[in-house]
Amino acid sequence: MASTDVTGLTINPSAYYTEAECAALRRKSTRTISGERISGFGCAYVRNGKSCLYKGSAIIEHLERSTFSSTSEEDARRRA
Repeated sequence: MASTDVTGLTINPSAYYTEAECAALRRKSTRTISGERISGFGCAYVRNGKSCLYKGSAIIEHLERSTFSSTSEEDARRRA
């Protein structure tokens, strides 16, 4: 699987990223990433002791699930 370039940052699908790296790749704060993980909305993760790791492919999948072409598409997908 090839790397994916997201807004100038490259995500390697087979690499694992720390919470801080995931936040940087998604342009979110670590607090947001943590909140999403707690609510069950965020990227799939792997527990590594007390820390969490995010596989590049999971970050890419999350970004693709969160991509919409219009607000009506977003509303319809969230209701489904």
